[in-house]
Amino acid sequence: MDSPPAEGAQGPQRMEAEAAVGAEERERLSEFWVATDKLLERIPAALKLKHFAKSYPMVYADNPELLKKIHENSKEHLRKAIKEEMDLIVLEEGLEKLLGSLDELAKGAPVEPAWRPSGDPASDVRAHLHKYLQQEPEFVRRSLQCCQRDTAALAQRVLDGRQQIQALQANIAAKRAQWEECYKICQEAPCLQGAISDGKI
Repeated sequence: MDSPPAEGAQGPQRMEAEAAVGAEERERLSEFWVATDKLLERIPAALKLKHFAKSYPMVYADNPELLKKIHENSKEHLRKAIKEEMDLIVLEEGLEKLLGSLDELAKGAPVEPAWRPSGDPASDVRAHLHKYLQQEPEFVRRSLQCCQRDTAALAQRVLDGRQQIQALQANIAAKRAQWEECYKICQEAPCLQGAISDGKI
């Protein structure tokens, strides 16, 4: 039976992937291989012999040692198949380039820890609503400022209207004064009095 390779062992796909990247990406890939190998060692370990024996009860009853060897070989072949498939995916999809984006995600991650339930539903609801309630004063302040701007604009329009009315009244008064002055002059002129009396002027 073939013995499992050591963690971080380099296959052809891994060597090809690491040869195509720089030192920084190569270091990330190396760490990724180590994590992958640890995961691969756990997957076959979950395939217990007792579960395997349930599928082949007659073989296990006649020759348990043979079934144990078959079980070990099956685990190793499964581990190798998964490893080769994952290595091929990394090579074909260019995962080494995507690993660099993890640093950007880490830099952009929030400093504050993510929210987790405390076990007290009422407290969780209050904590969840607290941030929204904190935004209420700001919302009211913005609404008040908007109303104040609208009120100021309306007041300015009213003031402009009053000034226009006052200017129009002053213009009418000036025109009326001019007409009254003209009428007075006409009344005082002897040559025009007859025309005024006859309604010609």
